Amino acid sequence: KVCPPFDRAKILPMKMPDLIEVHRCTGKADVVRILRTEFVSGRWDLPESNSARIVLKPNFNSDMIGLTGNTTDLRLVVGLIEVLHERGFRNLVIADGTSSGFIDHEIDVLERLRVREIGRRYGLDVVNLNEDAYVERTTHRGSTVRIARTVIENDFLINLPKLKTHGEARLSAGLKNLVGCVVGLDKQTIH
Repeated sequence: KVCPPFDRAKILPMKMPDLIEVHRCTGKADVVRILRTEFVSGRWDLPESNSARIVLKPNFNSDMIGLTGNTTDLRLVVGLIEVLHERGFRNLVIADGTSSGFIDHEIDVLERLRVREIGRRYGLDVVNLNEDAYVERTTHRGSTVRIARTVIENDFLINLPKLKTHGEARLSAGLKNLVGCVVGLDKQTIH
């Protein structure tokens, strides 16, 4: 179910691929090469206007680097930024809200992972969704949660999850990454 007033076309603006592709990448150069090929292929829709506000939503739920298997690899994030810049997109935002343990201990995961440095280098906003302005929404089970405005008020959202297992769901794939769009400790409400 999609909670109103979301427009399903805005939530899923891309063509869904008929298959899953796996590419071996040993560095950022491989990421850039593959992303260039993918965007040229026509299988992926990007906004028509280069001025569109695009939110990159990686999984930075903890302060462990991507090589641990827990967070999105920064080479993917940087590679995507560079390819989007090549295509004329400059209004980019990196946004995530870390998991509750880091909120409780006031640990700035975006600083520790050097995401804020990437933002400065490429002239992008970096938003901690746990501290973002929010819109309240009611889930299909009646709980009220706060969803970050940065995620709601954009032209395009690119989900950059980490393929993961989960203790309760067994496999969360990329869906659980969107839990990071929920502000602060509200994540526990919808978990």
